[in-house]
Amino acid sequence: MSLRVMAKRISPLLAAAALLGTSCALWTARPQSVLAAPHGERDLFQVWVAGRAYLLHGLTVEGDTVSGVPEAEPTDCQACRVRLALAGVDSVRVPSTAKRMGLTPRTVLWSLVLSVALVLVLPHVIAAPG
Repeated sequence: MSLRVMAKRISPLLAAAALLGTSCALWTARPQSVLAAPHGERDLFQVWVAGRAYLLHGLTVEGDTVSGVPEAEPTDCQACRVRLALAGVDSVRVPSTAKRMGLTPRTVLWSLVLSVALVLVLPHVIAAPG
């Protein structure tokens, strides 16, 4: 088998592996009980209520209310604190390992661009004379 044929067969597999490795979910669903569990003040939660997501940190649960500070605000900003009825919470998500490692939509996009480039360019680079 020639090097060019092998490159044409391998490059899509390499691209697929790169995409699969970076396209994992950025948020992981958790039961509501995670709200009451101990967590750090900077831990981020995606709390869904009536079809709207709230990205909150500094989360506390007091009685039938969950409250937290929007992600863009400092955790000590009490005036920024959002209060939600615990009974109205549809779901809770926490950042997956990939997100904690810095994997963002931007890095997924770049991985897609590099994967496509790999598929299109690698066979020509390997097969180039010289």
